[in-house]
Amino acid sequence: MTIHKKITVGSNHLYLFPLADFAGGGYLMIDAGPNSDQAFDKLNENLNDVNIELRSLRKIIITHAHSDHMGLANKLSKNNIEFYVGAPDMSAYTSGSQFESIIIRKTASVLKKNGMPDSILNQWLENKKSRLPLNAIPWENIKPVVGKHTFPLSDNQMLEIVACPGHTPGSIAAYIPQTQEIFTGDTILKNKIPSTGLHYESISTEKQWSGITHFLKTIKQLKLINIEKVYPAHGPEIINHQEILDYYLEHFSNFEKKILLLLNDDLANPFEITNKIYKHFSDFHINNQIQAMIKIICIIEKLNNKKQKN
Repeated sequence: MTIHKKITVGSNHLYLFPLADFAGGGYLMIDAGPNSDQAFDKLNENLNDVNIELRSLRKIIITHAHSDHMGLANKLSKNNIEFYVGAPDMSAYTSGSQFESIIIRKTASVLKKNGMPDSILNQWLENKKSRLPLNAIPWENIKPVVGKHTFPLSDNQMLEIVACPGHTPGSIAAYIPQTQEIFTGDTILKNKIPSTGLHYESISTEKQWSGITHFLKTIKQLKLINIEKVYPAHGPEIINHQEILDYYLEHFSNFEKKILLLLNDDLANPFEITNKIYKHFSDFHINNQIQAMIKIICIIEKLNNKKQKN
């Protein structure tokens, strides 16, 4: 029997679970929502609507270190809430906007090196200046998760953290074996293929971490789990998850084949390849232009790594 309650803050779905009495009672929530006063007011309003007091929140699982998922964590930390996060994303959680600024600079450098015109880059960087601040979470409130971690819920159910690297290095999901429900953040979405972005081995290195390679491994692992229903952070619930996961795998496989053909035609500049694959690239919103080119760069990197191993 489903025991969670769903509330929506902005475009984000947050999920609430009653913790077992022997575990201290109160509530566990998945994700913290975006960082704004409006989002905080909406969170309080929605909690009141489901008869849950903010002070009864004990633990929050953050599925990944993006601003719309961890945004309110700093403000909520003042209530002595524990935040369970994927350990590989720790730098983002503890450094906040400082980490984000470093990643933006690194990403701009990679895009420029791969042929992105200054006109697009400068517009993107200008847009980034107006983003909401990403406030770090205090160290003492963070519980980095490495390996398996479970939370006892009421009604004799257990919530298990599942590592899902790809969308970010530390992306995680939460799974209830008794009901075969999984709460996936941005790892599985019904109407969109999740982005894998540009990530790095560490904050102090330029060496890229292959989000696409890890994402595809995650998708194959999720196919092996008994799942009745997927609850994503955005969009509708999913019952045909196997079809969606198969589509993800097919999509990236076809993309690799297209890029290989263009590389063989000496279209080696990733910006040229991006324009060739996306026929209406110039009409895209600036953020979609950036994401499209990042996707091409990451697939080329994956292909090059595969070639070197062979």
